Amino acid sequence: MYKATKGKKQGANNRGFNISATAVMAVALAVIVAANYFTNLYANSINAVMTVAVAADTETDTDEWKDLAYRISDEGMVLMENKENTLPLKSDTKVNLLGYYAYNPVYSGSGSGQVSASDSISIVSSLESSGFEINPALEESGIYAPVKEDEAKVKAGEEGVGFMAASLAVNEAGIDSYTGDISFDKLAEYSDTAIVVIGRSGSEGADLTSYEEGDYLELSKNEQDLLESARAGFDKLIVVVDSGNAMQMGWVDEYDVDAVIWSGLPGPYGFEALGQILNGTVNPSGKLPDTWVYDSDSNPANENFGEQAADNAQDRYYVDYVEEIYVGYKWYETAYAEEAVITNTHTQEVFDYKDYESIVAYPFGYGLSYTSFEQEITGGSITDKGSLNAADSYTIDVTVTNTGDVAGKTPVQLYVTVPYTDYNQENGVEKAAVSLVNYEKTEILEPGG
Repeated sequence: MYKATKGKKQGANNRGFNISATAVMAVALAVIVAANYFTNLYANSINAVMTVAVAADTETDTDEWKDLAYRISDEGMVLMENKENTLPLKSDTKVNLLGYYAYNPVYSGSGSGQVSASDSISIVSSLESSGFEINPALEESGIYAPVKEDEAKVKAGEEGVGFMAASLAVNEAGIDSYTGDISFDKLAEYSDTAIVVIGRSGSEGADLTSYEEGDYLELSKNEQDLLESARAGFDKLIVVVDSGNAMQMGWVDEYDVDAVIWSGLPGPYGFEALGQILNGTVNPSGKLPDTWVYDSDSNPANENFGEQAADNAQDRYYVDYVEEIYVGYKWYETAYAEEAVITNTHTQEVFDYKDYESIVAYPFGYGLSYTSFEQEITGGSITDKGSLNAADSYTIDVTVTNTGDVAGKTPVQLYVTVPYTDYNQENGVEKAAVSLVNYEKTEILEPGG
């Protein structure tokens, strides 16, 4: 029996997930967002994008596209933290919307993942359409004016760290900018609630930059100062992480952040869901597709990250990928199960993986809701007797009950733990301690249903 209890509790919220497994299976009560429903529902639109050629008479229904983008964000945004039920807020709440990326959102990555639209839904418009009143003094002050890309280049990007030169910068305003009508005393007179947006971009062909004082997955000094001042100045501190990358998350505890929502990079229309999650119109049901840690140096990939220059191309760099299957949760869960203690040879940091709570802040498949659910295995074709045939299909029946006070939906996530046999050991076959094999989300369940 492999049994692991992950994460620490804060109030009524448990950050981790529990895994209980026999040698053949495990069921965890959390999951990433299922996509098969949308694939079938919007098959025509998806096929139009995924195919090389489209018939000349094919018409694209833009309303259908926008609805798809909204629904994905509706079910994909993740409520990562919610101390003492800070969220949802009342629709008519006055808020101080803080941070450069609150007014200049990161809608997508660059490269082939870049999207744009003239009618993009901003964070500001999302909140206003959901009934929130935003302090106008912050935008009027000009401290969040867009920064031109040629002014945003950072030293690491100019020197070509990574596969190709990257211009990744954190454009947060300095804390000295908050004066006069936007001093924190003045802001607190408008509202006791602050929503801070942290933004990070990303691109193909360019590794994330690393600086002497930190790296792109950490908070910048200006962001640290902003959270510190916001924590001191407001009763409620909510952070939206507008990022396609899993950031280092020690700041949630350091600044006692009340609530955290991960929006991902939702494209031009996905931010419509944000305001509705904040006011409770939408009950969040998304789950994390990555493991979010306190220190990225606990990731084995960081062992080989750096300036390894290619000898067959000018100003090109590369990274050796040697971690094989041990990426993301498969690394952290296996290192925990094996009680590994490993030293990062670059930083000389020692990571004791059996102390899971000190390393993993928010695990893969984690996400909160405004209600609670109970899940129970009630049947299926797998029994405790006999062996499984890889060529066959098996079912697990799970009954999900909404035990809270509001309607909501939740996923069921199915893991397996397979035996590590003599053959595996003799032939160098690697197996993770647990592996996700299937998942499915419920429809909306009413309380008691």
